[in-house]
Amino acid sequence: MWKTRSKQLGNKLEFVAVNAGVNDKIDGVKRYVKSKGWNFQIVFDTNREIGKAFGISGIPMHIIVDRKGIIRYIGTEAFENIEKRVDEFIK
Repeated sequence: MWKTRSKQLGNKLEFVAVNAGVNDKIDGVKRYVKSKGWNFQIVFDTNREIGKAFGISGIPMHIIVDRKGIIRYIGTEAFENIEKRVDEFIK
């Protein structure tokens, strides 16, 4: 789904995944991402600095930041709802 969605959006949006490192090993995450064919950047937040900066209280958490750096959404909605939010911001 992500690969198809990324192609549809082109350069309008960039996906970056942040792995909080909870019960995950970096090599295992890399293998999982590769097996899914995902083509977005993965950042490993091993020191929890990103999570603290965004006030993340649970995982998974979705954050949408626009091109100006303004946070437009933080939440835990299902992916289908996130897709609708993404569509709102790229219009």
